[in-house]
This record gives sequence, C-alpha cells and structure tokens, in this order.
Amino acid sequence: MKKTRVYVRATGDNRYGAGTNRWLRIRSLHKSDNGVYELGVCFRGLEMVTSVSKGNKPEHLQFRLGSWPNAIPVSFGTVIQHWEGKDLWRL
Repeated sequence: MKKTRVYVRATGDNRYGAGTNRWLRIRSLHKSDNGVYELGVCFRGLEMVTSVSKGNKPEHLQFRLGSWPNAIPVSFGTVIQHWEGKDLWRL
C-alpha cells in the first residue's frame, strides 16, 4: 500500500529565507511541550526545520496532501489530523 505524502511550500518572504519555492515532502512532524509543531524537510541534502503553531494560520506556508499530480491543497489542521492518524515520526 502506497503511503499518502504531505508537502509544504514556502511563499512570500519565507520563500527567500528557505531558498526555494518548490514543494518539499514533510519528513517529520514533532509536537513540543508548548503545543508548537516542528516540520522537517530535506532540501539539497540538508534537513531543514520550521516551527508552526496549530492555533494560528501559518503565514507564507502552503500544504498539499496526496501524490503528484493529484495532490490537493489542505490546511495545517488537516495535516495534523492526517499525521496523528499515522506514525508521528515518518510518513
């Protein structure tokens, strides 16, 4: 069975800080004690991490769920619901 993948893309000012505006697969999602989530992606062989709060709409981040080219746009809340239904360390 093929696993459903989750992707993130930086937009706006974050695009320049992250170095790309391409869709990157989320490789890890960890929830800290204070309720902030850390998203991990791999870009050019480097692991990059960003923090996102569940209560706030993450500005300058877009998410997609599924496989290309049929991946659908989703909210961060949907990403968390999907992720918590699976293994928290890897999707």
